[in-house]
Amino acid sequence: MDRTAKAAIIKAVCAITTDRMTMEIAKFWEMTPNGRAAAHLDQYLEGKGDLKVDLARVLQEDSGVQFKVHKEIVFGLREGKLAGTVGVPQEVYRNKDWQYAIGSMNVNWTFPSKVGQDRVHIGFRNEYRWHPNEPRITQCVHQAADQLRADKARNYWMEGSAEIVIWLPQFGPNAPRFHLVRPGETLSKIALQYYRNAQRWTDIHDANRRRLPDPDRLTVGMVLEIP
Repeated sequence: MDRTAKAAIIKAVCAITTDRMTMEIAKFWEMTPNGRAAAHLDQYLEGKGDLKVDLARVLQEDSGVQFKVHKEIVFGLREGKLAGTVGVPQEVYRNKDWQYAIGSMNVNWTFPSKVGQDRVHIGFRNEYRWHPNEPRITQCVHQAADQLRADKARNYWMEGSAEIVIWLPQFGPNAPRFHLVRPGETLSKIALQYYRNAQRWTDIHDANRRRLPDPDRLTVGMVLEIP
């Protein structure tokens, strides 16, 4: 379905339904049944107040967010920073359920974490709200959600924190090359990128065997030394 047709359908649905019905249809049409986005919407509609979010789980289940956060922290540390903020726009998400649940957010980080020299503390605080005045294909849905605040719907704050393990590569003029693992990569693909020879994945594995005993268990955001 093209954008014009989708916009026409959304506008028609908004025109013939109550605000509450519009939100229930949006939940049914776009959100995972009993998922996090649906739960966050219910939190808003019922005016239940602020909500704690398992930020470690967000990174675990969304490779896009995980890669963005790890990448910015590693490069921040490389520049000598011990704290910073990672902007996570909606297009970074790979998990639609988390995208709809949280939306854009800023993740603050500090190093080292109080729980360990190999860990970074991360946290965020984001307001759950709708945007009735911004022109978009779903504007009438945003308007319906906002109008429900005349009843018991309420904006609220989402917040969460986590301590993430991060391997810090050696920095400096004589430091080895390092590679930040992206979604979908394997050691063979990485070897092909650096050596133009996929068979040299064993060289990379040998150099990183201490933190990567199993070559098939790469994780997004892992930092690998490239010998």
